[in-house]
Amino acid sequence: MESVYRKLSSRIEDEIRRGAFRGGRLPGIHTLARRLGANHITVRKALELLAEKGILVVIPSRGTFLRGTSEPRKRYGVIGCVGSYFSAPVRDLAMEQADMRLKKDGYSLLNITSTPALFDENPRLLLQFPVDGYIFFGSSISRKICDCLLENHIPVICSNNRNFPVNHVGSDHFAAYAEVLKALKSAGCRKIGFLDYRRPPDFENYIEDVRSVFQRELGEGFDPDLFCVSDSRKLYLLHGEGYHEAAATDFARAHRDNAPDGIVAVPQTVPFLKRFFPNLKAAAFSPRSSCPGCDFVMYQELRPLLDAALDRMLEILSGDTSVTETVLPMVLLSGNDIIPLHPAATEENV
Repeated sequence: MESVYRKLSSRIEDEIRRGAFRGGRLPGIHTLARRLGANHITVRKALELLAEKGILVVIPSRGTFLRGTSEPRKRYGVIGCVGSYFSAPVRDLAMEQADMRLKKDGYSLLNITSTPALFDENPRLLLQFPVDGYIFFGSSISRKICDCLLENHIPVICSNNRNFPVNHVGSDHFAAYAEVLKALKSAGCRKIGFLDYRRPPDFENYIEDVRSVFQRELGEGFDPDLFCVSDSRKLYLLHGEGYHEAAATDFARAHRDNAPDGIVAVPQTVPFLKRFFPNLKAAAFSPRSSCPGCDFVMYQELRPLLDAALDRMLEILSGDTSVTETVLPMVLLSGNDIIPLHPAATEENV
C-alpha cells in the first residue's frame, strides 16, 4: 500500500506545482478525496508523506496548508517516446509527421531507442533527457521506471496494463483475439493453437489474459497443450537470427501427434509452421497489414496510436490530472477483406 500512498502524494504535489490550490490552503480531506477519486484514508496518508517532505503543514482544527512555495518544474517543450516496435521506416515517418503537428502546440517529439534492460536497470537515466513527459509503447516500461518518473513528477502514458496506475493508450488486443478465434472457427478450425514469446515480468499478465480469451471463446475445444509460450532470448542465444524458425520447429515436434488445424502465432513463425502443417490456418498480430503465410492478420497502425497518446499528453501537460484509458480498435484482415472489430475508439476514467 505504501506505493499507492507515494504515487498519490506525487500526484498531489504535481497539482501544487501547477498552482491548483489557490491561497495556500488545501481542501478538506473528503473534498480532496472526491476530487482525486481516492479513498479518504489513502489521501490522508499521502498528505502525511508530503508533510514529512516539508511541502505541507497540518494545523489541527484549521486545515492543511502549503509550507512556502513549490518551484514549478522546468518546461522543455519536448515529449519523449520510448519503445516503438514498428519497422524503422514506418516509425521514422510517423514520428516526423507527429513532430510537425506538435510544433503547432509548442512541442517537439524525441524518439528514444535503447536495449530494453537499460532503463529498467537504471531508470534515473530517463531523468537526464530534457522532456516534459514520456510515452511508452509495448512492454518498454517497468514498475521501476514508472515509480521513478512519477516520484519526479514526470507524466507517463503507457500501453494498457493494469499494473501501471497511469494514463493508458493502446490497442484492443483482446477484442481482436476474440474475433480472430471466431474467424478461425468459421474457417473450419477445431483445434486452435497459440505460439508467442514470453513478456517481461510486469507484462506477464498479458499472456494470461490471452489464455482467458482462448478459454472463453473455445470452451471445451480449448487444448492447454496447444497454448505455447517460448523464451525468445534463450532461442536467440542458441540459434541467432534463426530463432523464429527454431520456435516453430520446437512447436511442430512437440505436437506432431496432436497437430492443430488453426493457430494464432508470432508472424515470423507462420511460414515455418506451414512447412510442418501445410493445411494450417494461421493468424497473427503484425504492425503491418502484410504477413506472409497468414490467413488472418490483426494490426494497428502507429499513427493513430501516436496521435491519441500525444493528444492525451498535451491534456496532461495543460493541467488535466485525471487518469484515463484509451482503447483503439484493431483491424482484422482476411485476404483483402476488412472485418470491423469496433465502431470507434473508447476512452474512460480509471
